[in-house]
Amino acid sequence: MYAKSVVVLAFAVFAVVTADDCSKKFKQDDTHIKVSDMCTKTLKISQNDLPQNESDFTKSYDDKCFAKCFMTEMKFLVDSKFDRDAIKKDIVDHVLDADVQKKMIDYTIKCLDDAEKTKITKDNECKVTAKFMYCTMVEEGKLELNCDPPKDE
Repeated sequence: MYAKSVVVLAFAVFAVVTADDCSKKFKQDDTHIKVSDMCTKTLKISQNDLPQNESDFTKSYDDKCFAKCFMTEMKFLVDSKFDRDAIKKDIVDHVLDADVQKKMIDYTIKCLDDAEKTKITKDNECKVTAKFMYCTMVEEGKLELNCDPPKDE
């Protein structure tokens, strides 16, 4: 579910859009791709290092600072606070399908509300932003966006 050719993290389409149905719903953004690549290279991680299920949150968060890096570089996290306006604007700018846009804004707000139940500090930014991103990935999976590349048979 999370290794799609389009990775929608509530606020970001930062991978190459390849599926026809998906390319009509999202606008590719080179900035998202560049920031994502920069964060994975700087942190020496891959997408497989990101939390893939709830049990991953019992582990150390040192390897999960991708969310913090990405959100900070995109100005979605400023001074240990989520910038809800910037996140919402990013969804509006990059999600072309109005129905999908509304659903993504709704679940993003829900995920932000859940994440902000924990006061964000410099000491826990990795954990809180990783949980936020994980929440958005789970919710994105429920949308059935048909963004997976065709399977080889």
